[in-house]
Amino acid sequence: DFSDGNYTANPAWTSLQGTWTVDKNGLHSDTKAANGQQGGVAAISLQQGLKNAFGLDFALADLANQGQFEIRVFQGTSKDSGYRLVYLPSNSPVFALYRAGRSGITQVAQTTNTAPLRRGDRTRLTWTRDAAGRMVVALDGKTIIEASDNGFRDGWNGVMLVNFGGDFAVRSVQGVN
Repeated sequence: DFSDGNYTANPAWTSLQGTWTVDKNGLHSDTKAANGQQGGVAAISLQQGLKNAFGLDFALADLANQGQFEIRVFQGTSKDSGYRLVYLPSNSPVFALYRAGRSGITQVAQTTNTAPLRRGDRTRLTWTRDAAGRMVVALDGKTIIEASDNGFRDGWNGVMLVNFGGDFAVRSVQGVN
């Protein structure tokens, strides 16, 4: 919960690239493209050990319906290896899960069977993974992705949020069982 206006303490998120602020929408990053220009990139991470089986719950707002937003769980100091949950807003939005590791980035699953996030509204996004590698992604309690992958067996070093050319805000992030 970012209601205290501070993302640098309790818990301490670290801005890796771009600009992050806390405002009425939550932890906010606006990297939309100006007229005729390419949008920017903003990334922020939380060093927080997680078991290989995890549950994360986000209150996410898409404020512009453009760009791309990623939620990553990562291993290692480079933060490159792990799973990525990617949201591409459009008239036919895409949610996809990717595995990123030594052999590159591989799509694990995707869905285009969702409505766009309501511009400016908070949507509850839940991502869980069990001990057998089964992952479930749900929007406001409705399952949109189910997939299994055993590319990683160790725990996670943290969570990263990445905004590519959009305007997104995260009101809260919490672990779930």
